[in-house]
Amino acid sequence: MEDVGPTESLPGILIKSPYSVKVEAMNPMEYMKQEDPDVQVVKGNLYLQTDDEEDLSPEVKAAFKKDIQYNVRSVLSSSRDYLEVTCSEQQDFQFPSKDISLDFQVPANYGVDIEVSDDANVEVRDLEGGPIEIATDKGTCRMKNLKGSRMDVKTNGGDIECESQLLFEFGVLDTKNKGKISVKKLQGNEFCVETECGDIDVRATYVLRAEFTSKSGLVKLGDIHGLTEVNAKNSDIVIGSTSGQLTAVTKSGNIDVNLSQHDDVTLKTQQGDINIKSLEESVYSELHVKSKRINIDSNVNVVIDKEDEKENFIVMTGKVNPRENKKDGARTIKAEAKQGTVKIEKKDWFSALKLS
Repeated sequence: MEDVGPTESLPGILIKSPYSVKVEAMNPMEYMKQEDPDVQVVKGNLYLQTDDEEDLSPEVKAAFKKDIQYNVRSVLSSSRDYLEVTCSEQQDFQFPSKDISLDFQVPANYGVDIEVSDDANVEVRDLEGGPIEIATDKGTCRMKNLKGSRMDVKTNGGDIECESQLLFEFGVLDTKNKGKISVKKLQGNEFCVETECGDIDVRATYVLRAEFTSKSGLVKLGDIHGLTEVNAKNSDIVIGSTSGQLTAVTKSGNIDVNLSQHDDVTLKTQQGDINIKSLEESVYSELHVKSKRINIDSNVNVVIDKEDEKENFIVMTGKVNPRENKKDGARTIKAEAKQGTVKIEKKDWFSALKLS
């Protein structure tokens, strides 16, 4: 790679490109090579990655690099200092934009602001400290090991993927059309995750307040902690384990949830079914159910206080795992499926793991 040049106290890099972009943290050993420790170096290069790349002559590769010019300049202002990268369109060549990549190595504390178009992809990894802003069109955004104050990632149909954790005070992940969102772990103060038709798959959340929204994509959450709100208009909601407060609402989908050390839980579907698995006997909960059909397994420790049959549904109140000593207070489980079935069953932790 070639040195883009020294930067003094520049906290971020802004890139606008019609091609794919990759930004990753520079090897810390690179800093040891600098004579002035206050001067940070950003390294960048232009790559062409195609199936027949090996068949391209050195002359063609050299001409390609001359055909596409990318410019880097320092921008200093009273509110923000950063490196700005702009890139020209191809003139003599017509390679797919996703096969052309601008790759940068930056100090780990850099923030990024990246915007790409068409099928171009974005990959960002191993940064911490600065804000992260990414916008793609149909391309995929891939992230790994990112930490910072604020994250805002939006696509117009491309997928959003993270194979590790995203740790931010505030975060937004938003994709349109059929774009999907898949994240191993979310951690922070507040996250908003939204799709239109694509699925949401988050394996763990440790977030004070998290919102998940989809019009028609499956919302699948693993081990969730904190206050969680899920709204899936026409799709199913599946939650592996709940420790905290949960509200899950869908119009026509089903809701399947495991409850462990939960706080208040509200589950509502207009046309689907609700399946609640109770995993923790030590948690005392007050139960409020409105449903066309109610099915409670015999091994569930439940006391029914009242059950009324309305015109088209049943209203039932009771207690799950009732206790004489109520020092800790009761959690509330509200489940409403007026056109479907509410099922409550007890499963041990081994069964809940769904090992094959």
